[in-house]
Amino acid sequence: MTGGPSHLLNLIEVLDQSVFEPILLTQKKSELLDICQSRGIETNIIELPSDLAKTGGAILKYSFLKKIRIISQVWIYNKNVKAYIRKQHIDIVWGRNIKSMIYIGLASKIAKKPLIWDVGMELPAKGVLKIFYIFFGIICSKVILQSENLKGSIFGNKFKKILSRKLKIIHPPVTITAKAERANTEYLRIICVASISARKNQLAILTAMKNLQSHHRKISLKLVGPIVEDYYFKSLTDYIDLYNIKNVEFITWSDNVSQLMDEADVFVLTSLNEGVPRVLREALVASMPIIATNVGGVSEAVIDNETGFLLKTDNVQELIDAIDRFIDEPELLKTMGCKARQLAVDKFAKENWGRLYNSMLKSMIAKNEKN
Repeated sequence: MTGGPSHLLNLIEVLDQSVFEPILLTQKKSELLDICQSRGIETNIIELPSDLAKTGGAILKYSFLKKIRIISQVWIYNKNVKAYIRKQHIDIVWGRNIKSMIYIGLASKIAKKPLIWDVGMELPAKGVLKIFYIFFGIICSKVILQSENLKGSIFGNKFKKILSRKLKIIHPPVTITAKAERANTEYLRIICVASISARKNQLAILTAMKNLQSHHRKISLKLVGPIVEDYYFKSLTDYIDLYNIKNVEFITWSDNVSQLMDEADVFVLTSLNEGVPRVLREALVASMPIIATNVGGVSEAVIDNETGFLLKTDNVQELIDAIDRFIDEPELLKTMGCKARQLAVDKFAKENWGRLYNSMLKSMIAKNEKN
């Protein structure tokens, strides 16, 4: 389980059970629902009307009348959520992304309950989305961001000042597992864990591999992640065949990514945009140096020249130079790897995240009771 559902399960695990009782309200059956039910967590489903369940980004292309119908269904759904909030005597309402804000934001406001928007990986603030971001930023009691860098990209530099009292940085968590010993090999083993898509930009890594293999034969690459864009996957395989790039392996599914990381030397992520990806935190735990594009909140996990190297977006030459550093100075793998794991412990340990979240929730309840 990845993304928002995994984040929510982590939050449930660290809640102070003597104070808080989590309730999951969802729109349909899912793996998350099954896990919560198996753990004895109260759950309920309020299904979306059929038009809302199908919309997504297509709503912007709808006729005026259909847009009005969608808006009315959003209002009705919020009324149903409001009734549930009042019936269950909910104290705090929590949502993960802008879509959840659309479905629960007005409900919590009408029910006069504090609303938390835990911002994950949101699209850039443009057009209608920017209006949504600003509106829900105003009605929320707290807006949780993974990184200081995301304040401007989500709300804009001017509006983030207005929301400054609501914005709170809580770095996303990672479980600190036992440190594994990394076997020595003749190859520099590179791994990238990301969905196969244009946004993740694996082509940049393959371009670097093509250039590096002209003078360094002992380099291998594992591209781990599901294929979400078939056309992009085909473009990658065509590129490999065209330039006869060696030692590249696609792993489109794995239930043990941590083991794959333990078997690699360097983690590379060349995304065009990001939040603070969980895979970077997991790479830190695995004592791996990271080479990544400096986008979103990536710099929270990669301290340039200490735990790895930060790159300009789509700058293949910088990627080549960074990989060359590890080939020419192999001792960097160990020194940067040790600093990477220490950063994971100091900054991203789940226990620290839980302590910050519990403290914030308790203060919100105390403030709400006074009012």
